[in-house]
Amino acid sequence: MSTKNLFFDNQNFEIDFLLLVPKVGLVLLEVKYYSGEVSCTDDRVWKQKNSRGVSVEHKNASLQVLRTRALLKKLLAAHNGCKWPIKSVVVFVHPKAVIFKAMQPNKPQTEVLTLNMLECWIDSLPKKNDIIFKQSDSNHIRSILTSAYREYQHTA
Repeated sequence: MSTKNLFFDNQNFEIDFLLLVPKVGLVLLEVKYYSGEVSCTDDRVWKQKNSRGVSVEHKNASLQVLRTRALLKKLLAAHNGCKWPIKSVVVFVHPKAVIFKAMQPNKPQTEVLTLNMLECWIDSLPKKNDIIFKQSDSNHIRSILTSAYREYQHTA
């Protein structure tokens, strides 16, 4: 699932992709299409040197997906739909993205992957046999998200 603008708790947010993964739970993907070298740290901005050699600063995508995760968790809980763990990850999908992740103590707040690493990362997550999804669960989550669709609203 993905969404347009959602509005909850007086805040706007979007979900790039939400995967329902049996034995794992919900996996929230923040997708970025940056080319070139991207330095991912715990700083408020990440630095990119794009494929043309131009340096660009971007908001920390780990912080972005953690904010989205917190709002999604609240939204689901408000509609009795938060019975699964939620994992958050940043995924760079551009084929020419090269990711440099800082090590402790400055490593990013979430896992940061390229698209070709995503399946192995999901496979490596701890599994619990009692985490299952029925079609009704998917429908319930979709209806909760749909109920929160709003045009972008300026907030204070």
